[in-house]
Amino acid sequence: MNPLDKVISEINKQYKTELVQKGTKMVYVEKIPFSSPRANYMTYGGIPIGKATEFFGPEGGGKTTSAIDIAAQAQKKAENDWSEAINQLRTEINELEEKGNKTDKKKIANLKAELEELQSNGPRQVVYVDAENTLDVEWAQLNGLNTDELILIRPQDHTAEQVLQMMLDLIDSGMVECMVLDSLPMLVSQNLYDENLEKKSYAGIAGPVTEFTRKVSPRLSKHRTALIIINQVRDNLDNPFDMFHTPGGRALRHLYALRLYFRKGSLLDENNKEQPQRYAEPAGNIVDITVVKTKICKPDRKLGQYTLNYTTGIDVMNDTIDMAIKYNFIVQAGSWFQLVNPDTGEILQDIAGEDLKFQGRSKLLEYLKDDEEMFEELYEAVTNKLEDAG
Repeated sequence: MNPLDKVISEINKQYKTELVQKGTKMVYVEKIPFSSPRANYMTYGGIPIGKATEFFGPEGGGKTTSAIDIAAQAQKKAENDWSEAINQLRTEINELEEKGNKTDKKKIANLKAELEELQSNGPRQVVYVDAENTLDVEWAQLNGLNTDELILIRPQDHTAEQVLQMMLDLIDSGMVECMVLDSLPMLVSQNLYDENLEKKSYAGIAGPVTEFTRKVSPRLSKHRTALIIINQVRDNLDNPFDMFHTPGGRALRHLYALRLYFRKGSLLDENNKEQPQRYAEPAGNIVDITVVKTKICKPDRKLGQYTLNYTTGIDVMNDTIDMAIKYNFIVQAGSWFQLVNPDTGEILQDIAGEDLKFQGRSKLLEYLKDDEEMFEELYEAVTNKLEDAG
């Protein structure tokens, strides 16, 4: 063993870990997807687990709705992962018991103890820190969030330091799948909390946030927690053309593996047709997304969007159609749409043997709403294609 290998071995033995490794290997970054295929396309699958993501932009841009959507998807993922882990342990226990080897008794006992602990703990949780005290429960439920299982923190007279420490403590439990802070600028640091408005103050929350960034990064990686921090934008007096100026200090920007800028796009009518901003009765709007920073995928998809309906939430069906057209699962010729078999590329037919052909997007939407099985197959095909492409 050469001197360097000997030192590496001693360090790993001292800290009881494989902290120092020789050589590197590809690390797959697991993600929590958006419900919208269009948002997943531009982010190569969603937001990263074990890292921090920033949603920022002007008011009404779709930041909170997007965070709620990710939180809802995180709940589903945690439930599925928990169920799969339980089934896998049960299968291992049954296989060992069927063999009947005496040498496996200790292993079976350990697996049963692990299974009991897993069942007792339940699925990993989602934490939502509502610093703005504005979370609309009805809107959250409409976008798929199970608010009964949500761990909600609504700071009252708590300082930024206290709230950030709460977040660190919850992450340390190892039971948090996803955590959302909505929003960072609403936190008040201890040195400002007792001051009146007449006294001028500087730095704000930059101090405690900088300390938080140093402590949270390794915790996120260790416990595989996805952190979303919602931020606002501020005018930059030094550069009035800088639309990405955010509070919280410079250190915070280095924490993020992904930064997404949200802005309200075109208004939509009931038929999902774009309308001018002065349109009196919009049924929804386009949410424009800009990838400002990414360390988890190629930065070749800078601009994207998804569809938001004010009645039903994120319009998954419309966004699925858009991606299906991109991947040729739906063939569009002018105002005509035809459904295609994703495996064979053949035009699908109805019971009467006629090609599934629709004039106008509204007719296609109506058909997919009535045929839930067809839509689920289309959504699955698009999702699989996105995973392969990502």
